[in-house]
Amino acid sequence: MKMPNGYGTVTKLSGKRRNPWRVRITARWELTDEKVIQKYENLGCYNTRATGLKVLAAYHNNPATFKQLLKLYKSNDISLDDLLNLKKSKSTNKKNMEKLGTTLKQLYTIWRNDNGKYGGGSKKSSNVYYYDLCFRMCESIENMLVEDITLDVMQSIVDNSDKSTAVLKKLKIMFKAIMDYAVLKDIITNEMDKSNYIDLTKARKPNGAVHTPFRDWEIGKIWEVENDEKYANIVLILLYSGVRIMELLNLKKKDIDTEKRYISIVDSKTTNGIRLVPIAEKTLPFFKFWLENSKCDYLIYDEEKKGKFNYNRFYSGVWDPLMEKLNLKHTAHDTRFSCTTMLTTAKVDERWIKQIIGHKSQDVTIKHYTDIDIKHLIDAINLI
Repeated sequence: MKMPNGYGTVTKLSGKRRNPWRVRITARWELTDEKVIQKYENLGCYNTRATGLKVLAAYHNNPATFKQLLKLYKSNDISLDDLLNLKKSKSTNKKNMEKLGTTLKQLYTIWRNDNGKYGGGSKKSSNVYYYDLCFRMCESIENMLVEDITLDVMQSIVDNSDKSTAVLKKLKIMFKAIMDYAVLKDIITNEMDKSNYIDLTKARKPNGAVHTPFRDWEIGKIWEVENDEKYANIVLILLYSGVRIMELLNLKKKDIDTEKRYISIVDSKTTNGIRLVPIAEKTLPFFKFWLENSKCDYLIYDEEKKGKFNYNRFYSGVWDPLMEKLNLKHTAHDTRFSCTTMLTTAKVDERWIKQIIGHKSQDVTIKHYTDIDIKHLIDAINLI
């Protein structure tokens, strides 16, 4: 089988040898007065051609790491399997082994599983969700050695992202945290860490993420699976109420009045978010379902954890699997945007939309709501 041009060669040496198969790559081309000469770099000799091909593949997977580990293999400090898998041997006593071959992905994995003061395992679950989200944005550099990740490399991830400024701030925080960890573990020096200088002003979307409302046929798909998918009714509650996902997850059963048809949001992201939200007629059965089946003080019950859903668990255990199953690409916040869009399309008075959604310009608090206000809100929500 002929190798691709520039890939390297695996050739058998003459004579009786324990490791007759030599692996070489092109190091450079030299121009002389008479001709161009190809200069090779040896990657070692091995017992079979198949092993030689694996060595070439490992080299091309991460050349810098491979070359460092090859030195250790030749000095019998790591095994052939370690070399082919680009990993450090757990049995070595070399002090510099912690540094050799450490890619961004390896560093992130170690940091995320460290429950110590400086490890990612000790962070709040809501922060961990964003750290994982941000690391997925780094897929193009995850196999780079940490010592090779310059400010320009990190800046390119920011500049080429379509995420909101809020998410990019989390990305910068993540870079800073793991680079601090790399300094702590002597993987890089303090002078090599330039994460503080990441510039967020050139982000493609400096004013925040663009949310896409659910289309009618997409909402129809959710209604179709409502009887079969237990958590589909949560998506419908969000769509026909306009509440934030954390407002719903923090909602306690005592703050729901199914007779007067409203819920009291007493725990919100903003002061204006403290409000009464009408219960749409079509979602009333869903509220009654959760009131009957929740086994804790909160409306939405996490059966696996036997209590309240947290943000990370909701996304990983409910939202993402359902969206994937229905082949839909939406965030939970898109439901809030969808509710606003549907109310506007139904020509609901802007004052009632602001009261339902909880926008900052509203001037009505829970203390000042009247029965007339509630009736207007219920009538408004039933138009969508």
